[in-house]
Order: sequence, then structure tokens, then C-alpha cells
Amino acid sequence: MQEKNPKMASRFSYFKEVWAETFPDPDRAVADRMAHRRKMAKMQKEAEALEESMTPEEIEAAEAATPEWKRGALVVTDAVEEEE
Repeated sequence: MQEKNPKMASRFSYFKEVWAETFPDPDRAVADRMAHRRKMAKMQKEAEALEESMTPEEIEAAEAATPEWKRGALVVTDAVEEEE
């Protein structure tokens, strides 16, 4: 369709986007979320593997290259038990 009638192809793709936004498919939304989670898990696994393969000198160099504002931007904390 793109090759035969480029104007109609752009309008058709716009119509598909509007239709999907107006009438969302819950199964498609779940599939999209799962695909995103798989992608993020794969990226995390690759980052962890890269960090494990780094030498202590490389780790120190990477930490030194990180700006100060970025180092304190995210703080990981353990789960806190509720106090009674």
C-alpha cells in the first residue's frame, strides 16, 4: 500500500493509531507490558554481566566518570518493616 498510494498509506496508519487509542485492546496492552518487562530484564542482566566482568580499576574509573548529581539521584533502600 505504501508503494502504490503513499498518501493513503499515511492516512491509514494514522487511522490505525487513532483506532487503537480509542478502542484499546487489553490483551495487546498486557503483551506490550510483558515485552517491555522482558526487554528491561534483558538489559539489566547484560549490565550485571558487564559489571561482573569489570576489574576493580575499571569500576573505580566508571564511578569517577559519573557526575556527583547522578550519584545521589537514586538511592536503593531495603524493604522497611512497618512499625507498630
